[in-house]
Amino acid sequence: MQIAILAAYFAVLFLIGVLASRRVKGLSDYYVGGKRVGFWAASFSARATGESGWLLLGLTGMGAMAGVSAFWVVVGELLGVGVSWFFMAKPFKRMTDEYGAITIPDFLEGHFQPKTHLLRRIAATALSVFVVIYVSAQIDTTGKA
Repeated sequence: MQIAILAAYFAVLFLIGVLASRRVKGLSDYYVGGKRVGFWAASFSARATGESGWLLLGLTGMGAMAGVSAFWVVVGELLGVGVSWFFMAKPFKRMTDEYGAITIPDFLEGHFQPKTHLLRRIAATALSVFVVIYVSAQIDTTGKA
């Protein structure tokens, strides 16, 4: 029975993938939904992506150890996210549309318009290094949960 449920789950995922792939016409469609995703969906997607081992396990542990004083971390998190959503997201979206940017390196190159692709290479390298470090920390956190 469990194998049948797992097989059905994978079949549904495969079907969703096949149906969704028909709408993908280019990199913009694949990476950022063709920039047709609404404000709230994009906002919640960004937050769900950011909810890491620190927030789910670290903050919970901090709350257990520090008590009510750990609440200020939550206030800071909410203020930071609110500022990001309401003051930075719209100008950033407008500029990425203007530059035709899909990624952060695309944005930096469009904004600063260097004569070479050095800025794009530096940004892509830095992002790659720090994403590996971040994912490693999440895997480590998962092992300790």
